[in-house]
This record gives sequence, C-alpha cells and structure tokens, in this order.
Amino acid sequence: LAVRTATGSATSAVMITETTAVAAVTSTTRALPAAARLLDLPDTPMKGEATWWFAAESAPSELGCLVLPGESAGPLIDTAVVSNAAPSYAPDGRALIQATALLPRGAELPAEADVRRQLGTIWSADTAAWDLLTVHEVRRALPEQPPGLVTDRPAALGDGLYVCGDHRTN
Repeated sequence: LAVRTATGSATSAVMITETTAVAAVTSTTRALPAAARLLDLPDTPMKGEATWWFAAESAPSELGCLVLPGESAGPLIDTAVVSNAAPSYAPDGRALIQATALLPRGAELPAEADVRRQLGTIWSADTAAWDLLTVHEVRRALPEQPPGLVTDRPAALGDGLYVCGDHRTN
C-alpha cells in the first residue's frame, strides 16, 4: 500500500511524502479538506459550533450534566454547569457555565444577548451579572447531516486504507 502523508497548514506550504504500509489511518488536524485531498475523496460539507463560557457567583442549578434547551427558543443546542461536574474547573471559586450553538455554513455568530436570554430561560436565572470569559468558535466542527440524509460512507476504503471521523458510517 502506497501511503501519502502531508504536513503544513492553510498558511504554509504542504509537503507530501510517500511510503508503504500494510494499513493506514488518515488523521488530520482541524480540517477535513486535508483528508479529502490526501485520499482523493470529495470534501464533506461541515457546520460549525460556538461555545460561550461564563463565570457566575453561584451555579444556576446543582445538575452536573448536559442540559438540552427543550422548548426554549434561541440558538443554543446545549448548556451545562461544568463546575458542578468538575469543581476544579471553576474560575476563582465561581461557577463555570457553558452554552453551545450550531453554526450552519456561512452563519453569523449568534448575539451574546440572545445566548444570555436563552440561558436565563433554561436555567430560570438572571444572566446579566455573569462574566463572559471567552467564546470558542470552530467553523468546521461537525459534518452536515440534513433530515432524510442516508449515506453509506464506510471507514474502510479497501486495500488496507481507512479514513475515520464523524462523517463516516463505521
């Protein structure tokens, strides 16, 4: 099996080398297009995620698990009081709360005010005094899987070659 490997980034040159192996697993950092180029596969359409991290004087709940938004309207798909599950993550003895939203391709980051409003509804809390610590934005976080999509994209490509990830069926 001839295996191509590449190093580099979107801002630097890519070096491709070839070697032989019995089997190979393609592993790329941060960008599925790199795997697609290495294997001559079509790119996988992706959507992003954004996670807001807040510090609050007290936890809005004692739950130590991921909470889904239920019927509350807004951009969020989940939230958690992270410091309830991992107390050492609490900033300065305060509560650490995360909130995550999906970002369809090309979508703007939801407004912080909309995130706070929905968090207030979910947690039945006043979020105005919560300190926004940071927002992590990953534009190519998950493969798009629109309703009705049925795809068979096995990890094994044959001849000892494999590609792994959320965009594969096994």
